[in-house]
Amino acid sequence: MIDRNERTRLSEGEAARIWGACGEEEATQFYFAKRLTPFVVQEIIGGKKIQKHLETHRVHVGSELILESIAQVQEIHQPETSHITVSSSGGLRIYLTAIQAEQIIVKTAAQSDDTSADEQQLHGDG
Repeated sequence: MIDRNERTRLSEGEAARIWGACGEEEATQFYFAKRLTPFVVQEIIGGKKIQKHLETHRVHVGSELILESIAQVQEIHQPETSHITVSSSGGLRIYLTAIQAEQIIVKTAAQSDDTSADEQQLHGDG
């Protein structure tokens, strides 16, 4: 339910891109929202394309969503397409293609903002 006015269906991937909170609880993805509890959208995770797509569902920053039910989705499996799910300890899940995943560089919080000599060589900067 959107703004207590109209209903829509969202895929798991769409729900994962909607960031907000139920009342005073810690912010999370709509994917993890509690059933029948108002969830206020604080951010859309992603670029303009997903923001415009979710706007077609009337979902935008400031919208109030209420999760009414979860339905099993029928999927068409494409064997030649592999997807990678990246999860954080805070519950954030990002779905990537193999090509997108190859572009990610992970650093620990202990690493400085300075690029290491190894990274510079890897990227051709040194």
